[in-house]
Amino acid sequence: MHATPLILGCLAATWLIWGSTDLAIKWALISLPPFFRMRARFLVAGALLLASMRVVRKAPSPTRRQWAHAASIGLPMPGGGMSGTAYAERTVESGLVVAFIAMLLGVSLAGELVTAWEWWAAAVIVGGVLLPMARRWR
Repeated sequence: MHATPLILGCLAATWLIWGSTDLAIKWALISLPPFFRMRARFLVAGALLLASMRVVRKAPSPTRRQWAHAASIGLPMPGGGMSGTAYAERTVESGLVVAFIAMLLGVSLAGELVTAWEWWAAAVIVGGVLLPMARRWR
């Protein structure tokens, strides 16, 4: 694969947008608890998206089935994964959290199933990065 300008631009956008999101989470944790912060973020974003779709695009109200489908992913995501990330960022640098997530998601989104060996290798890498930081957490 060659690094075309489009691929480099997408990579740069991912670094800036995703990285700034985790940095914003880190800053918000100064004054807000992680689970409240992440749920509020998704609630506000969802309300703005719904309002913009209704006003700008004149979209009809979601059906009960659409609400159920949205809730099946929309409730666990801020309550689980995103809040867990915010909780981790209380003691770990945001860049390190992004690196872990990118490593694990990059492998799983490559179009192939993640093997047990890849998960084990990822755990060893994460452990190797965290081990030198253990003194800091005492």
